[in-house]
Amino acid sequence: KKIRTRISRIERKLLPLEEKREELEALLQDPVIISDSTRLVSLQKEHAYICQEIQEYEKTWDELAGEMDSGI
Repeated sequence: KKIRTRISRIERKLLPLEEKREELEALLQDPVIISDSTRLVSLQKEHAYICQEIQEYEKTWDELAGEMDSGI
C-alpha cells in the first residue's frame, strides 16, 4: 500500500510537469520566441530543467512499479 501511495504522489506531480513541458515545447516553436534570443535561452533552460525532473520522477515510478510487481 505504501508503494501505491508513493506512485500516486509521483503521478500527481508528473501531470503538471508534462503539461508545462508541452507548453514550453509549443513556445519554443514560436517564431516570435525564436527571434528573441534572451527569451529563447531562458525557455530552453526551463525546458531542460522540467525534462530532467520528469525523467527523475519516471525513473522512481518505474522502480516503485517494479517493487510492487515483484511483491517487495
